[in-house]
Amino acid sequence: MDASKCKMYIKNFGEFFINQIEHAGTIILSRTGNISEDKLNTCISLIREHNDRATIITTPWDELDGKDILDTIEGAKDLEAELMAEIMAHHDEEEHEHHHHHDHDEEEHEHHHHHDHDEEEHEHHHHHDHDEEEHEHHHHDHDEEEHEHHHEHGEDCTCGCHDHEHHHHHHADEVFTSWGMETPAAYNKEEIEKILEALSKEETYGIVLRAKGMVPSENGGWIYFDYVPEESNVRDGKPDVTGKFCVIGSKLNEEALKALFEK
Repeated sequence: MDASKCKMYIKNFGEFFINQIEHAGTIILSRTGNISEDKLNTCISLIREHNDRATIITTPWDELDGKDILDTIEGAKDLEAELMAEIMAHHDEEEHEHHHHHDHDEEEHEHHHHHDHDEEEHEHHHHHDHDEEEHEHHHHDHDEEEHEHHHEHGEDCTCGCHDHEHHHHHHADEVFTSWGMETPAAYNKEEIEKILEALSKEETYGIVLRAKGMVPSENGGWIYFDYVPEESNVRDGKPDVTGKFCVIGSKLNEEALKALFEK
């Protein structure tokens, strides 16, 4: 679509043209280098009224590698899918590590319990010559303790003795959500660094585990960034089909994130 004639196409070709927009997976804009940022944003807004899923290629064609356009059309450049796969793999590793330690702890406990049991056996034989009366008295006390123990640790017990059997590990896809946006807007490195610094504020943005993006630079070229808690990387990169961000985390505040990233 010619970005400079976007409004005219929609107005004059009506349903025929809108139908093509609605069913497109990728929309390639031409002549984006010849119009103002405002006019480009107006064009994107008009497209988004009819299609909020498609990737809109906004970078001038002469700056792009043809392979980037093909990869986008084929869906091979899905930033959200890439980051979510990375987070899920990391989560699975942690789960495996947790179960390994848990099993090891249980083995330790079992070994220790067995050892204690042997000592008790030994002690029992040592005191075997106690008179019958004392033994009966001991047995009576033991029954009372048994009774008391069962009474205290019933189903409604609040001491935590049943926590283990009710403990449930959430699957990663239940816990993590993603937010992202595409934009042709240009940024500078200082702005991106401030945005990444702000992502650590959990009370404002939620728990951000990973963020990645690539945007046009105000000074020419492109800025790429990666973020994990307490660590971020901002560098120069090659032009992409459009500026985009993706954030993965838990309990993300999408409105706050949008306000943070938008120019």
